[in-house]
Amino acid sequence: MLNCRAAFIFVFMLDFEGFIQTQPLWTGDSFGLHQFKMPSVDLSTLKPIPIPENLRLGHRVEHVFAQLITHSKQYDIIAHNLQIQKEKITQGELDFILRDCASRELLHIEVSYKFYILDPTLKIPIQRAMGPNRKDQFFAKMEKTRDRQLPIVFTPNGRQALQKLNIEPEDLIQQCCFLGQLFVPFQQESMDVTPFPKAAIIGYWLGFSAFSKITFKSQSYYMPTKAEWLHAPHYAVNWQSHGEILTSISEHHAQERAPMIWIQTTSGSFQKCFVVWWA
Repeated sequence: MLNCRAAFIFVFMLDFEGFIQTQPLWTGDSFGLHQFKMPSVDLSTLKPIPIPENLRLGHRVEHVFAQLITHSKQYDIIAHNLQIQKEKITQGELDFILRDCASRELLHIEVSYKFYILDPTLKIPIQRAMGPNRKDQFFAKMEKTRDRQLPIVFTPNGRQALQKLNIEPEDLIQQCCFLGQLFVPFQQESMDVTPFPKAAIIGYWLGFSAFSKITFKSQSYYMPTKAEWLHAPHYAVNWQSHGEILTSISEHHAQERAPMIWIQTTSGSFQKCFVVWWA
């Protein structure tokens, strides 16, 4: 049994390991955006700072990003979630402003970490990536970042917010850190995932009817909380039978929510999948 301190470190290290192991959705320049390259980090010397449990997954990821950036020693964090306001009404915010410790360059980084299923029935490749509930589409997030979030620094209110840090928007190098776990349809692991890298494929998705079949009955299952979605599956959870997990899935589907499931196969290997309510 792990003691409380060891258990804390184990769980929080899974956040950092999961983040680092996740692939960027592209490298270099694409879609009119430049992908930020994460600095190398030695996790063996990282001392994780507790992350509030009630945060949404996106904000949790920002805390992970911040700790990794700080630990890398390559950048200083000048600002995090810098509010852009007009007459005390928030118009937007800047995720991070970093200073490169060597070059002294200033970087404005927008961070996005998503879980996308790929729907091959859609003809336009970039529109195939979407959240497991068929919302939160990649191309919409990408366009919002490119066309709204990055340009906001050049608005009068954006300039005013930056002036408090003695920064001119023209001095910023704007990039984004877009990471994602991709899930292809069950038994279609060889599908063309263009324009995304194949290395970003983590698992598969399928509907309740397909998941109910005898093929899945001999394996063990765990339904991770959303905070655990970043993690690679591991043994130290309460595994359930196929019948037990079907009940939990049904409860989620009644609310039109597609849960992530970890699968422990009879050979002891692990898989990740989404069981969607709409297929």
